[in-house]
Amino acid sequence: MAKKVYHVKTEDLRNLIEEVCKIDDEEEIMLMLDFYHDLGQIVKHGGTVVLQTQWLINLFKQVITVPRREKQVRCKYSCFLFSNKIFLTYSVSFTPVSTFN
Repeated sequence: MAKKVYHVKTEDLRNLIEEVCKIDDEEEIMLMLDFYHDLGQIVKHGGTVVLQTQWLINLFKQVITVPRREKQVRCKYSCFLFSNKIFLTYSVSFTPVSTFN
């Protein structure tokens, strides 16, 4: 995996494990994925495995971060799971806040 891969379909990961690690017992593979999920090393949800948990944390931080008072910000965020992929959509408009001296 030369490029940065943050999430993968469970089926694709299972095929990679079979090819590289030579583990072909599906129950053993799923047990291993559950183990790493319980440790917090991966996030397994539905048919998707998030390999970089910090990437998922950063994604959710963008959704729930409250902007500073220096600027009035109007944001519309939505985060959803579609076809085993996590999507974040947002629109942002900035309006400077007047300061009174």
